[in-house]
Amino acid sequence: MDGSRGAAAYIDVIAETLAEHLPDQAEAFYTRAEEARKALNNLSLAVKERLEGIPQTNRTLVTSEAGFGYFARAYEFEAQGVWGLTMKPRAAPKQWLK
Repeated sequence: MDGSRGAAAYIDVIAETLAEHLPDQAEAFYTRAEEARKALNNLSLAVKERLEGIPQTNRTLVTSEAGFGYFARAYEFEAQGVWGLTMKPRAAPKQWLK
């Protein structure tokens, strides 16, 4: 999965919505959206290049929550969120021992 694909979808929706409401500026919105997609793609490629040196066996991302699943999927990591997607202020010791 491309790490910029999710964000690019937002960019497209924003550009289309703005163009719908301000049609006289639609071309500018679409041009800027294309520039933003290219910048995101370049950033994603730079991240992939930077992460290439990490062996697959070491690609485990441990965080205090599971909000980085998108990153793990995009860059071939295993994500281990201590307490999942939650608003709890702290993890129990058992959760950290996983």
